Amino acid sequence: MTPVKLFDLNMGELPTKIPLLSLPGTVLMPGGKLSIRLIDPKQMMMVFWALAHGRMIGIVQRKEHGKGIYGVGCAGRIAGFMEGETDSLMLHLAGVCRFRVLECFSKDGHEMADVTYAPFQKDFQDTEPLFDTGAVLFALDVYARAKRLDIDSALFRGLSAQRLVAVLVSLLPFDPSEKQALMEKEDLNECAATLLTILKMEAVPDSGKGRGSC
Repeated sequence: MTPVKLFDLNMGELPTKIPLLSLPGTVLMPGGKLSIRLIDPKQMMMVFWALAHGRMIGIVQRKEHGKGIYGVGCAGRIAGFMEGETDSLMLHLAGVCRFRVLECFSKDGHEMADVTYAPFQKDFQDTEPLFDTGAVLFALDVYARAKRLDIDSALFRGLSAQRLVAVLVSLLPFDPSEKQALMEKEDLNECAATLLTILKMEAVPDSGKGRGSC
């Protein structure tokens, strides 16, 4: 018998109108987790509104240079929050399903959107991982050394394939456009293949590009 997971949702239970939290360089993946420290009073009020209206918040990336938001985000269930001593709020979200933004509007002083989850039905299906997590972790170590990042792949050993990919897409300092491209991949295996490619490319030493003479 398959155990019932208390907080599991199906697509029909997700709200089609959802408050948006738009941040540059921040993505949430289905099956992933995200912790954010909020200091903006409007954003904190939005969290309290969401707690009373289904506990769901949409995470979308804000484009660089003030060019609006990306059209695909991920709905996150509020898994917990903690009030700080300095007028701040630590918010913990669990990624549920990606969505496409149809239209943005304001309500009760915060940003909302009409969304559709239809293009991302695979987020509710168990996808068999067809990639070697060991290869991803090896590439991560090479990438971390090349970028001089204090990241040890041993911290991620034992994670499920989905959780590993979700954590790395959220954690690693890729460009916002790269994070968005990864987040929008059709399924886990396509995302993992692209992630592995980026790790290998980013780990290649600069061969003097940009050292032209004056």
